[in-house]
Amino acid sequence: MSTAASHKIAYALARRSSSSSTIIAKRTFATAISNANSNPPYKSPLKPFFDNISKNQTTSGLNNTDAVMPEPEYLKCGIRRDALRFKANHFPHLNLPPFIHTDEHKVTLLLELRYIPFQNNMERELLIEMAGKGGRVITLYNGKHQLIQMSSTKFASRIENMRYLTALVERLMVCVKGLAKEGDDFYHSGKVHEVLEEVTYL
Repeated sequence: MSTAASHKIAYALARRSSSSSTIIAKRTFATAISNANSNPPYKSPLKPFFDNISKNQTTSGLNNTDAVMPEPEYLKCGIRRDALRFKANHFPHLNLPPFIHTDEHKVTLLLELRYIPFQNNMERELLIEMAGKGGRVITLYNGKHQLIQMSSTKFASRIENMRYLTALVERLMVCVKGLAKEGDDFYHSGKVHEVLEEVTYL
């Protein structure tokens, strides 16, 4: 095949491809025009979204004056659940069995005393004394607030240790309120000794 013939074939293929792209472009443009002039007129699916913005509303129907945050959850002892802070550490895997660090599942609970609904000062002093058996009562840097710090490695799961520490706080509060209200009668019931044993061996 000569060079002139190959140039003619290439020119014909180029014209064919350009004409097909022009037809596609015209077809797409014509479709868009027909949609704009259709009856009934085109409605954007995003129109409700922008209407809510102009009305200061969200897609859930709330306006700017409604509360977005859910109501706080409380433990049975009256402490807000979001007042409990938990700390955990992650360690790299070991080369030798059991391949997991001994403190991998350790969870530390931090609870400021200002979030605990004490009925009187006696309950506060009792809780500090009981929690100090195994945990620590720390005074913060400003000297105004105190917090209880307790750690648990009883279970091989961080979630279970979190649940255990939460339940232990509730049991501590039951003992504190019982001691402050009933005194020696509640102390000799045996509940205080059980909680103290668990707190001591944390």
